[in-house]
Amino acid sequence: MKVLVAVDGSKPSLKAVEFALNLAKEHHAIEVILITVACGYDWTYVSDDVFVDPEKINEACELAFSKKLDEAKKVFDDAGVKVKAIMISGGDPAKEILKYVEENDIERIIVGNKGLNPLSGLLGSVAYSILKNATVPVVLVK
Repeated sequence: MKVLVAVDGSKPSLKAVEFALNLAKEHHAIEVILITVACGYDWTYVSDDVFVDPEKINEACELAFSKKLDEAKKVFDDAGVKVKAIMISGGDPAKEILKYVEENDIERIIVGNKGLNPLSGLLGSVAYSILKNATVPVVLVK
């Protein structure tokens, strides 16, 4: 079974990584893929006095998300469990994760739940969007 774990470096995300690791240890036929979606900005205007180079923003953001992904991968590496790590640059995290799921025959999604978006009830906005739109089972880890 192919299992995808969404990673953003948050505590719930790291709990999802631990959950997936334990699952992989118990069931050796599970293939785990860690995925993160680094932010992508296509704007240069911030205010009347400030202009920002979008390439520098994207580089800094990709570096930050790469480090978060590496930290999650290290959890598996330290346990001696094989894992694949994917970083997608830019785009809406939920949409990009669901697109990857569809294109790569993923059978289950594991996502940490921050619960920060009051509009989506008790779920974080990315978790809510994934849960609402996924065509495969979703495990929420808090």
